[in-house]
Amino acid sequence: MTTMTLADVDEWFDKKILPARTASPGFSGNRIVKGPRAVIFGNRPDPNGVCGDAAYYVSDKYVENSKFAVNTKDGYTLGRIVWEGLVFNHTANVMLRANATYKQIYEMKSGVLVMLNRTKKEEGLKKDELFALHVYDLYYKKRTTVGSWWKDLDSGYGGKLTLALEQDL
Repeated sequence: MTTMTLADVDEWFDKKILPARTASPGFSGNRIVKGPRAVIFGNRPDPNGVCGDAAYYVSDKYVENSKFAVNTKDGYTLGRIVWEGLVFNHTANVMLRANATYKQIYEMKSGVLVMLNRTKKEEGLKKDELFALHVYDLYYKKRTTVGSWWKDLDSGYGGKLTLALEQDL
């Protein structure tokens, strides 16, 4: 049984993972070199790579860390979040509630959060629950929440969000 909590994962990300990215946050020269490689060969774990590479790096390091189990003591597990906009997309890691690890797709329609793949079994998260989830974005070198992360990517909360365990995307 793990003794790790969400706060411990936050601290791990801040102290162990963020320093691994030596490239500038966001778009930098490394994208010119590593972007085409990722398109041709797929993403590979790389703290200085494009967003998919950086997210895979976080996932790999999380699994390698022997202190972590699948779920934290307070009921979270590491997943992936993808934002799809009109022109580009972006991905990072997210701490999902262990009881809500199924694939969830959300859009904001006229200020109302809508789960696009809602079923009776999988009702999704309320807006405040979704927006409070912790996001680990190594590409932009920050730890934030879903609400802030989405707003940073699109100030009008446009686009579509997908959350899931990595293997379910």
